[in-house]
Amino acid sequence: MLTPFYRRAEFQGVPGRAVQPTRVPDHFQIHGEPGLRRNLILSHFKYTFPEYVGILRGTYVALDNGHALIDEDGELITINHSKDDITASKDINEHFITPAIQRQILGLNGRRNDLPLVQKAALLSHPYAQNFYHFCLDTVTKTRFLDEFDVDTVVIPPVCLAKTFQRDLLARTQAPRSVLPLNQPIRIKDPVLAHGYTSPAALFWLRQKTGFTQKPGARRVYIHRTNLSRSTAGDCIVQTADFAAFLEEFGFDTVDFGSGDLTMQQQIAMIDGAGIILGAHGASMTNIAFLNPPATIIELFGNRIFGGFMDIAANLDLRYHGIICEDFDGDANMIPDCGKLRALISSLI
Repeated sequence: MLTPFYRRAEFQGVPGRAVQPTRVPDHFQIHGEPGLRRNLILSHFKYTFPEYVGILRGTYVALDNGHALIDEDGELITINHSKDDITASKDINEHFITPAIQRQILGLNGRRNDLPLVQKAALLSHPYAQNFYHFCLDTVTKTRFLDEFDVDTVVIPPVCLAKTFQRDLLARTQAPRSVLPLNQPIRIKDPVLAHGYTSPAALFWLRQKTGFTQKPGARRVYIHRTNLSRSTAGDCIVQTADFAAFLEEFGFDTVDFGSGDLTMQQQIAMIDGAGIILGAHGASMTNIAFLNPPATIIELFGNRIFGGFMDIAANLDLRYHGIICEDFDGDANMIPDCGKLRALISSLI
């Protein structure tokens, strides 16, 4: 395992500030099987998570993916994630021991001092920065810590600038600091580094910085997922004839946020006036972060279990219903129980 930045003697900052879990409101309801998947959803609200924020003293080479620094002795230091994220830690460590990366590091020997030098800078990235949820609530929101430091420049890898929504959100949240694409290895002196989890502080910082909020109304909105960025099955609702009839019966408007080609403002405008939001668990539900009570969220869970959107709803005092699906197609996508959906919507209107 590579050394994380917050375990280095050169790190000066907060070594593990705890983020307290959100309390789940008593009126939140989880519908479906009472076993393991229900417990996994609710377990999201039982743990505290550490935040690591500070300055790594010295001059380091930053590689273009934004996940590691190289010290003067050639040692790799992982940044922008924590060992607490076991999957990310494993993936990143495996990436940096590949022959291609090792050759890149060896190729820097003897020309280190020829690389561009950046000072008064923070290096921003996240293992899942291509994902809409993680970019909005885990990546960009880490810059809320920078007001504690003298930072003029945010250095960011190209993967964090590839999509329209990423560039739009950075433009809305980073001024007056400049954003420097990490298109090549560079040297950074005394970089400011941060790792933080999605938290109430991150959520409200994002709302304040963007100024985006939507007034609830009478609209019923179904968020349809397409153009998935990940290949993992089980993320979608199967568009059965019965489900289409259900949407028509209750007057749902179908919206599709696409694959990152719309600005944040364009996306959020699509749910203006929504009183009920229905969608599959996944990054397309992220825009509920800009809703206000008394809007109601209905989230369908397949095999992927994570309580992040329930957490958003709890912090914004939105009404929430989670439905654990028990029927799947051959690709493990959810076949919704339209009888349960009809009964739930009828009870809400």
